[in-house]
Amino acid sequence: MKRFTIWTAVFLISILALSVILVVFGFRINTTDSIPIGIYRMTADKNLKNAYVIFCPDNRPVFQQALKRGYINSGLCPDGYGYLMKKVVATTGDKLTVNSKGVFVNDRLIPYSKPQIKDGLNRSLPQWQVQNYQLNQNEVMTMTSQSQWSFDGRYYGPIKSGQIKGMLTPIWVYPKQEKIHES
Repeated sequence: MKRFTIWTAVFLISILALSVILVVFGFRINTTDSIPIGIYRMTADKNLKNAYVIFCPDNRPVFQQALKRGYINSGLCPDGYGYLMKKVVATTGDKLTVNSKGVFVNDRLIPYSKPQIKDGLNRSLPQWQVQNYQLNQNEVMTMTSQSQWSFDGRYYGPIKSGQIKGMLTPIWVYPKQEKIHES
């Protein structure tokens, strides 16, 4: 039994050490439906449009509520927030409309963008709505790329590009496609 315990401890310590090494070298694992599940590597690429990014939420009330409700995790970002991974769907100069039908960027509907009214526990979700809003310098709109249930820009609006900690390049992903259930 003692030998099993030692091997188990060695195995767990090895997994932890490998995880730390991968993070130091810029690798990130996504386990949510915000972007395809998989392994990504952080890069410093500056072309944001349609890129996957990792960013820190700011301390707006919508993010405070999201943390309390468990939509986002606590973590290493300022104010105790965890990182979010999303796709950038609009950048400086793009025109946004967000209404009950979904998020429109330059008059094109983004898939999976129809805002939900209630979450899975029947609590009201924040509704960020705007008509023909032109993104200012250093503003970007981040959204899911594959899930109608993701907590994303349709609820919190644009973020500042300075909140972005890096671009995410897919190394290995499992592209899940969710059926849209319109209600």
